[in-house]
Amino acid sequence: MLIRTFRERWLNLARENGLLRFAVGVLCVTVALQGCHMKKLSERTTVHVHVPEYMRKDFSVGAAGTASLSYTEQWALSLLPFIASFTAETVDFNVRQFLLYVHPESYNPISGFLLEKSKEIKTSGVAQAFFPKTVAVEEEGDLVTVSGRRTRIVGNVVTDQREVSYRIRFELGALNRPLVTELTEDEGGGSPDEP
Repeated sequence: MLIRTFRERWLNLARENGLLRFAVGVLCVTVALQGCHMKKLSERTTVHVHVPEYMRKDFSVGAAGTASLSYTEQWALSLLPFIASFTAETVDFNVRQFLLYVHPESYNPISGFLLEKSKEIKTSGVAQAFFPKTVAVEEEGDLVTVSGRRTRIVGNVVTDQREVSYRIRFELGALNRPLVTELTEDEGGGSPDEP
């Protein structure tokens, strides 16, 4: 009788141990799967997107530093007012804001061009407004050309009106930040008021 009771207890303990082993096994597998999932999450690529102020179209930015054409177009339209529309009082602020988006390797030539233009504007007291008409994105989105009418005013007198094109070349820098690598201003012809 003693052996039979001992044997029943032994079988009951063996069944309980089997259930405990099964529960521990399931927990180990769950922890291993959760660890694999967490590892995959930590290896995901993070894409930083700098959103332009002038955002009227959908755009996409890839992890490999590529962007859709509408991304650079909207950045050009967001930065252009800083260098194309100003008064003698606001030109310094506008130039400083634009230079925040200039590539370090292109900083000296672009800042030299803009500072020279700034001095000229402050000396003459010119106010300038630019009214864009067309936007063209070229070279896989690296180059944006915005054409329109530029009007210069001194006091209350319009001194110059002409068609102008601004060409802005972009490069996506660290963390997909758009940086200006080239800036040109092309004046098309003389003033339409001139004979």
